[in-house]
Amino acid sequence: MNSIKTVIVSLFILGFAGIVCAQTWSFQSSGTDRKLNHINFADNSMGWAFGDTSDAFGNFISGVFLKTTDGGGNWVKATTGFEKYDISSSYFFTSDYGIVAGKYQDSGDGVVLITLNGGLTWTANTSFTERIDDVDFADANNGWIIGRDGTIYSTSNAGSSWTQQTSGTDVELFAVDFTDANIGHISGAETTLLNTYDGGSSWAVADTAGLPILDYFDIFFINTSTGWTVGEAGTILTSADSGKTWTEQTSGTNVDLFSVSFVDENNGWISGGGGTILYTTDGGSTWNSQLSGSNQDILSISMRTASLGWYCGDNGTIGYYSLFPSSMIDNNAKPNYVSIYPNPASNKVTIDLSQFSENESSFALYDLTGNLILQRNKIKEHSIILNKNGIKSGVYILKIINNAGKMHTEKIIFN
Repeated sequence: MNSIKTVIVSLFILGFAGIVCAQTWSFQSSGTDRKLNHINFADNSMGWAFGDTSDAFGNFISGVFLKTTDGGGNWVKATTGFEKYDISSSYFFTSDYGIVAGKYQDSGDGVVLITLNGGLTWTANTSFTERIDDVDFADANNGWIIGRDGTIYSTSNAGSSWTQQTSGTDVELFAVDFTDANIGHISGAETTLLNTYDGGSSWAVADTAGLPILDYFDIFFINTSTGWTVGEAGTILTSADSGKTWTEQTSGTNVDLFSVSFVDENNGWISGGGGTILYTTDGGSTWNSQLSGSNQDILSISMRTASLGWYCGDNGTIGYYSLFPSSMIDNNAKPNYVSIYPNPASNKVTIDLSQFSENESSFALYDLTGNLILQRNKIKEHSIILNKNGIKSGVYILKIINNAGKMHTEKIIFN
């Protein structure tokens, strides 16, 4: 019998470099094999996923409007009367009030659809001759849509009417993000990055000197200063001066990146080709891979909190992220791979890994809001003592993964 080695680990609110790449995404059944372009949740239960009218072979079938009222446990195809439109983007203010944008399947002309009753009925504005790629609102009244040929329109009356703005470019614009009614940002083809500080009355080109000439598919600002844009060949740029200048971050991948979502200045996710999901806990100084469980292109990712989110993409793919679903923190329902004692604890707990890992393992400790408290990788010891030093009393989630990829999650209570 191998002797059990013991290592003392003090718990301070300090992070270790890198994250544990545990499988925290799971599939949800969409009921379609169509490409899903955008996913949006108004709250933790009510969400929509929108897609194309054609199948993978280019055959026209009908547009995809999927709705869930239980967090994606069940996705139901909604009948809207606008099934001939490819929907590329959506913005929901509440579970009832939402706006979606896209193009007509045959002509490519743009469309904006508005619902005031949770998708039971929709009204359409089909006056746009350009394809619409994205929609965003700063508040209940002020919004913008952007698209092909440098198209920008704004509304100040919740989409009842739209006024064209001058972009100064004729390239395709892919994404728009406003942090308030004045400050907004756009990303587009050929390293096009635009900023406005007056609600779009004027748009200025960002300083992109020295950056590669690529298409940037999404842009996201967490506040009026700090933002990110993602695009071709694994490119991630960040700005700390409201989009005036940009610097490159290291993604660790060469696949195209399609969507970016942050929940605060530190915690963010990016999705991309071939099932790629990247995750950061330090504002993008380091990006790490997270297992998506999919090999499809993930076109849209939407995180509501650091512990709850969804993605969608090709072939009807929908994924669900929960840091610790209830089934994972019910200690009584799990095989006894890991022994933790005493639990609850006043000062320290011992974690016995002798039945869980023969070689190396890694662990991460989270609070119930999803914040990473402590992490350690490549643990060779079979027993770990965790001291409470610097940790508040409360409930925490410990996630452990061994070198074979097996994951174990436990609830730890410090009194």
